[in-house]
Amino acid sequence: MSIGKQALKGVIFVTLSNNIVFLFSFVANNIILARLLPIEAFGQFALATFFVSLVGRVRELGFDYAVVHAKQDLVKIGSVYLTLQILLGVLVAILTVPASLLVSEFYGVEVGLATLLLGFGYLITNIYNSLNALFDKELRFQESAVIGVVSTAVSILGMVIMGLGGYGLWSLIIGGIPGSILGLLLLFAKLKFSYHWDLDPEIVKWFYSFGPWWHWFISATASLLVFQFDNFIVGNIVGLSVLGFYTRAYSWATMPTSRITAIISKVAFPVYARLQEDKEKLSKAFSLTLSTIALLTIPLSLVSVLVIREAILVLVGEKWLDMIPLFYLLLGYMLLRPIFDDAGALLTAVGKPKIINTAQLIQSGVMISVTTLLVYLYGGIGAPIGVGIVMMAGVGYLYRHLLAVVDVNPLKIFLVPSFCGLVSLVVTFYLKKFFFLSFEPLITLILTGMSFSVCYIGLIVALKGRSIYKQMIDFRKVFVE
Repeated sequence: MSIGKQALKGVIFVTLSNNIVFLFSFVANNIILARLLPIEAFGQFALATFFVSLVGRVRELGFDYAVVHAKQDLVKIGSVYLTLQILLGVLVAILTVPASLLVSEFYGVEVGLATLLLGFGYLITNIYNSLNALFDKELRFQESAVIGVVSTAVSILGMVIMGLGGYGLWSLIIGGIPGSILGLLLLFAKLKFSYHWDLDPEIVKWFYSFGPWWHWFISATASLLVFQFDNFIVGNIVGLSVLGFYTRAYSWATMPTSRITAIISKVAFPVYARLQEDKEKLSKAFSLTLSTIALLTIPLSLVSVLVIREAILVLVGEKWLDMIPLFYLLLGYMLLRPIFDDAGALLTAVGKPKIINTAQLIQSGVMISVTTLLVYLYGGIGAPIGVGIVMMAGVGYLYRHLLAVVDVNPLKIFLVPSFCGLVSLVVTFYLKKFFFLSFEPLITLILTGMSFSVCYIGLIVALKGRSIYKQMIDFRKVFVE
């Protein structure tokens, strides 16, 4: 089967599975558990996750990217890859023990115990993600997608049952373990090669030289600071209750655009890797991906700002209304994160991970300095402003280098969707203000969403309809023929 047909089938299955997983996760974490658990539980969970992720940097050596990028036969390198990942997962679990004792001293026994349990759960998650990387390399998205849905459903069921049983914080930590174990076993059973314990010196050396490993370690540490240090800052400076509001606002804010990024990046990365020697096809593939991101993430981000208040009232109740200002201020992050992720996937796929490493080092510096200062001066609202500035710095740096790899015009790609999105935002804002607010929150939410969608789609079709059709033709030429 051609790369194009595999990619197309991958898009279908990944889209379907991701949206099923999204639906399950949203209903469980952002509705049911948000109603059942105290706000502080989400803050405690976020803080424990940060500490486990900090210890987990020791396994972030670029092996996942290396195995997808590798041109060697999977039978030859697969067992070595899995053996290395198992060893690194065990190392993380062991290191979590002293780390949890230290956390207990400063943040209490509950956060310390949560850190310990998450550390041992990390071992399971690490192997599960490693197996997924092997499936991605072979573009076997269908099988991993189905297994992912089953695994997530079992995990979510466990968390909800524990939440209903009144287990609070532990619902988030222990409830999902059975599902992760099930997913791991199912992926292992579907491997196309017979795994055996293997530490072939030459292959191990190749894995460590990809990047090389210490670049990945530095980058992973920087990445942790970029994507989780804001939780640490808010939790320490402002408090666990505000951190609970912030983590939920962040989760809701990244929810619409993460649907796009998760689907596109999963399929695009291996395709970019296979097209890395053909700049013309690679440029077309990247342009198509970026155009899709622009067409979808801009309206999703803007309409979510319009309906956030009604969504909170309908889905989780008044106790979460304090997260609205935080959500508004995350708009810049919402728009920039998918662009950053796609650019990073391209540069990594073509063997330029050092650029990503440097970008994340820059971002981590901005996070530690700018975001910390903003939180110190303005409290919780400083965090969303800071992470937006962090993401802006990262996108700017990546695109300075990316334009030497592919021929693409970002301004041309984003101009029309941005114009259509802003016009739709203004029109729908006034429709809501003068007509929709007189209805119940659910009706207001539906009418606002529908009005924005009709306006945006109408404008896009009128201004960019022919261009979109041409992109579909280009997609066929690049990926299928």
